[in-house]
Amino acid sequence: MRMSEPNFDAYKTHITQKPPVEAVTITDGGQHGTRDDYITVDFDKFRSLSSKEADRLTDKFIKAASDGRISKNVLADFESDFRENVALARSLDPALEGTSGGVVYKKSHIMMIDSWADSFIERAEGVLGGRNISENSANDERLNRQYLREHEVAHQMLGLDEAGADYMAAARLLQTSPGPKTEDFLQRMADLKTVSPYLSDNQRSDRLSKTYGYGCGEAIMAALGDEKNIRNISVEEMYDNAQMYDLKNTDYRSVKVDGNLVRPEIIIREDIKKINPDIQTYKPGDFVKAGQQILDSKAYPIGTPQHEALENAVEAFQRIDKAVTEMPPLVPVKSAAAPQPTIQP
Repeated sequence: MRMSEPNFDAYKTHITQKPPVEAVTITDGGQHGTRDDYITVDFDKFRSLSSKEADRLTDKFIKAASDGRISKNVLADFESDFRENVALARSLDPALEGTSGGVVYKKSHIMMIDSWADSFIERAEGVLGGRNISENSANDERLNRQYLREHEVAHQMLGLDEAGADYMAAARLLQTSPGPKTEDFLQRMADLKTVSPYLSDNQRSDRLSKTYGYGCGEAIMAALGDEKNIRNISVEEMYDNAQMYDLKNTDYRSVKVDGNLVRPEIIIREDIKKINPDIQTYKPGDFVKAGQQILDSKAYPIGTPQHEALENAVEAFQRIDKAVTEMPPLVPVKSAAAPQPTIQP
């Protein structure tokens, strides 16, 4: 399901311009005289600014949010949180209000990110109970910051949901930072997104399954599988591909149980728990053993969402199990919370 119509003109402007240097940037929406411009705020960039420069960029945000260049005058909705977050960022406080790593207010054309609060290393350790799957924390964090921005821009300008935004972010990294290190990072990002719904308590697992379903991991893997061609395809083609993976996270790939549509990840988790009740606590080999037992039993017919999602999960866990048993503990390059990016109406 699309969030809104894509603005290809704005997105093409985004991908052809240099990465933003300032903490507040305005992107032209492409249609003169319309309220189609976009505001991007990166609170991490405020952390190193002087008071004078922070005040200048605050004024820039206030003007852009109130002068009618975006969807409407939204200053009243955002000024308080914006000022609070600038103050928190400048005090080096990682717990910003409402950004959660990245947040897009789709009706207002505003994107706020805080790359300092979205650590790949700590995300991985949070999912895997402190286990490390990174050989190079500095490189992973650099790629993760780029991934976060591209993911949120895909929400903001193209109206894509989570899996579609993951596809676009992966494609953009492959276009702008090609090479084995990027491919390795994206593989691990896909695996973490795939296994996360199975390594959480029931309430969080249900939310992850419904919002960040197995289409997210598949989307990144699809971009990786086509990395040679993806460097040359058009934005419109990328968008069409991204939509296919958004569809996998909707009711289209849910399963009817007692008259209700249930995500396949939820069904799998409950069936795995019958074999291993402690499955939400990560231990190398546990999920692969139980998941393979279900696949071997043919409980999920080939072609069903459950079979597809479980095959993906078993393969992702196999790669993660191998990584955590081969890598030593790694000290993260920083310390901050790593919540999931969100979209706000």
